[in-house]
Amino acid sequence: MRLSLVLTAEYDPLRNEGEAYAVRLGQVGVSVEHIRYDGMVHGFLRMPAVLNRSQAAIDQIAARVRQDLVA
Repeated sequence: MRLSLVLTAEYDPLRNEGEAYAVRLGQVGVSVEHIRYDGMVHGFLRMPAVLNRSQAAIDQIAARVRQDLVA
């Protein structure tokens, strides 16, 4: 089953908008998984060399893409 994945960061000034987007997707019937990365800031995905959680998020995204390509 395909699923939308919405990642947000706790200290991102756009976090509320991202979380509202995830809620709205669910309200209109889209399968959605929302994950908030606590302690992270906007742009944390671009910092895997210094943030372990960044690499974990990238790996999670890659796994979801792989899963959707096989489905």
